[in-house]
Amino acid sequence: MEVLWGFIVGLVFSTVGAAGAILAGVGHISLFGIKEANLIKFYNQLLVAVSPIVSLPLYFKQKRVVWLLAILLAVGSIIGSSLGAYFSYLYLKDLKQYKNLFGLLTFLIGIKVIYDAFSFKKDKSTCRNISTAFKGLKLSIRQCDLLRDISLFNPVLVGFVIAFLSSAMGVGGGFLIVPYMLLMVRLLAYYVPGTAVLVVFITTLVGMLSYYKLGIKVEWIFILKESLGVILGSLLGPNLSKVVGEKPLRIFIGLLLLALGLSYLLNLL
Repeated sequence: MEVLWGFIVGLVFSTVGAAGAILAGVGHISLFGIKEANLIKFYNQLLVAVSPIVSLPLYFKQKRVVWLLAILLAVGSIIGSSLGAYFSYLYLKDLKQYKNLFGLLTFLIGIKVIYDAFSFKKDKSTCRNISTAFKGLKLSIRQCDLLRDISLFNPVLVGFVIAFLSSAMGVGGGFLIVPYMLLMVRLLAYYVPGTAVLVVFITTLVGMLSYYKLGIKVEWIFILKESLGVILGSLLGPNLSKVVGEKPLRIFIGLLLLALGLSYLLNLL
């Protein structure tokens, strides 16, 4: 069962990119009946950290990571993840309280996934020319003929806030990092997935290590089985989205998240 559920999580994460940790949490709470909230957060983040192991080498090879932007986000993420885990370990350890917040987050992400399904448009731009450089206290990003300067503190602060919230809830944070890159940084869509996956990997890695250092007791055989399933699902996910279509998959997963979120909020699960 652990391998099968991990497979489903990896499948979703590699196709939608924003709900892997949520489905992992659903399994840990309702399917496997784990009673310790902090352990659930650790397991969720570990599974999210496993999935990029498959995709990151491909993004590196394709040169789809904007390194300077990723580094700035990661600086904030490392601090935010550590503090988020510490705060959550102390003040969000009650399972019932965590389930209510988890249900609300699941419901909100369900809305976002459905919204993205109807608003998502494939990037038809052929522009792949991008360069970045530090200019004083600003990061200069040139994309073809478009030049944009952003404060160095902007991605650091954003990375901190997203990582704090993600680590506190035991999720990856991709559902917030991707809109930030597209809407605020206005990064070419071609470079968003690779850059976001790297930042999410760092965020979840630091978060789960922080929980582990705080003293949770891990069943390693259990999580290794789930991790194997995640790797297998992550390998199949991109092929499935080509066959079924990304929009139908997003709508289905979005509706599923809405139903699950409502179930937790109404204490049905």
